[in-house]
Amino acid sequence: MARKKDTPQKAALREMMSVILEGALDQEMDEELGYSKYDYHNKETDNSRNEHSQKTMHTCCGDMKIDIPWDRKGEFEPQIVKKYQNTVTQDMEEKNISMYAKGMTTNDIESHMRNEGWIVKRAVYIAIGIDMEGHKDVLGMYVGQNESAKSWLSILNGLKNRGVEDILIACVDGLTGFPQAIEAVFPDLRSSSVSSIRSVTQQSLFSTRNSSR
Repeated sequence: MARKKDTPQKAALREMMSVILEGALDQEMDEELGYSKYDYHNKETDNSRNEHSQKTMHTCCGDMKIDIPWDRKGEFEPQIVKKYQNTVTQDMEEKNISMYAKGMTTNDIESHMRNEGWIVKRAVYIAIGIDMEGHKDVLGMYVGQNESAKSWLSILNGLKNRGVEDILIACVDGLTGFPQAIEAVFPDLRSSSVSSIRSVTQQSLFSTRNSSR
């Protein structure tokens, strides 16, 4: 039986999934040990990281190899990719590809996978764009970002690199540091907060009602 031809698209998807799975597994190890890699100041256990082992995973895009982290005591029981699991489920593949297509970073997807099935309160910021013809599109979804100019700057630069050339008006709901980040990436646009737009709209409606009496 002839083997199905590989394509650059399949190779890219395998690479993306391997990065996500390995990142999620490393996060699991951080939680297992109670400290992140090289953060020895917060280490409160006599257990520690050991070497990685490679595992071949079967996916819809072909086989791929991922590095599985292990601890010295052999107590680590990974949940994202269980010990004897060698297939990435179709549900996991579809969710990863869907989230990546919507603009979520691999770090966001790793965190989402790690917390899936748990009750976790986390903000999700959605960037929505409306073109001059009135067509609306979701440009990206960002999970658990810190409200700082640095994090917004990273998001806006990502949108610009993905093809957003210009913005006429940006509406933000009072997010800390967002106006400064917008001015740095798109210096020619007009930045308005949602609360300001609501205020102007209410004033306009009030004036219209008074003039019609």
